[in-house]
Amino acid sequence: MADRKQIVLPTISSLTYVPTGLKYLTLPEGILELIEVVCLVVAFVCVTAAPNKAVDESSYWHYQAATMGFCLVTCLIMAGYMTGLIHKIKIPWSVLEIVYCAVAGLLLLTTGAHIAANVHGNAVLIVATVFGFIAAAAYVVQIFFAIRAWKRSIIAATLKMVEAERAQHAGTSDNSV
Repeated sequence: MADRKQIVLPTISSLTYVPTGLKYLTLPEGILELIEVVCLVVAFVCVTAAPNKAVDESSYWHYQAATMGFCLVTCLIMAGYMTGLIHKIKIPWSVLEIVYCAVAGLLLLTTGAHIAANVHGNAVLIVATVFGFIAAAAYVVQIFFAIRAWKRSIIAATLKMVEAERAQHAGTSDNSV
């Protein structure tokens, strides 16, 4: 009788574990979200406080709305991860984060480019544009981590199916012996 080698699969919890509390902020995802929030707040404050900007220019309002809106949503996502609420609501968070980060990065790039075109030597607006572009780059980098988390969730779901099949198979083989 030939010996069968057992395939050792990683545990499901090792694939899907994300620490909660302040420990989440030490992960690359948490650090990126902190960078995004800080850059968005700086960009918002700079555009709001910029002197000598055209009052009738709508690009400033759009940029302010984008920076504060994405800052608030990112803070809510961080709070969800830190409290563990994300894990209690069973929806594909990784896919939602991919879409959110793509939209945030694209909108910050387009509104930031519009601000950059209307800087006219105003140093405060230049600072706002640079911080907005840094935040957009952080969102694009965060897409990589969200895709990685999405792949891990697919692997974890597959492992659950394999474990269930093994348990079922083990139950039928015990009965036949």
